Amino acid sequence: MVPLNTFTPSAVVSAYLPPLTDDYDPLTMRAPGGVAIGDGSQGRETQFWTVSYDAATDVISVTPASTGSPFTLTVADVLSVCLAFDNNMAVALAYMKADGAYLYFFNGLHNAYETLQVPGATSCRVCVDKTTSFYNAGSDVIFAYTLGGTVSYRQQRDRYAIAYDVGPASGVLTRVGPSAGNRLQLEIQPSA
Repeated sequence: MVPLNTFTPSAVVSAYLPPLTDDYDPLTMRAPGGVAIGDGSQGRETQFWTVSYDAATDVISVTPASTGSPFTLTVADVLSVCLAFDNNMAVALAYMKADGAYLYFFNGLHNAYETLQVPGATSCRVCVDKTTSFYNAGSDVIFAYTLGGTVSYRQQRDRYAIAYDVGPASGVLTRVGPSAGNRLQLEIQPSA
């Protein structure tokens, strides 16, 4: 959870926690997770999961490092993908297409997966602000994106219905996640 839905006025920059230390690749990344999709019994720090996109088949794949079954979602023309898991190990996938940002997530109100679109967004990422079991009650899945020169985010506890502005930004949102400085940190790279 972002305290009071605000970021610190002065940046507190430190190294990202693994696996966000991996080099940025828009079509693949690793994220911490549990033993299986839908099984949050052992927390979200059991193993790393990998999300990747295959343009030849239009498939987004989520695969575990060791245990658990893979997950796939068919979506055409994806430009970037990002993965996180909620407390119950439900998949949260952020992906970009030419027409904007998308978030595929489990909505507990409807007890089903659904997709949120942010038309016109130019980059997006998803993360869990704190994956340790100690923080389960206060942790949140954060969907961050750039739109109209501003970085904004939505959070799971609001069912992603409320957009909160972080501040001005020009470039591509490449990383969002917890840092060694015990902060939720955003990284924006200049556009190519």
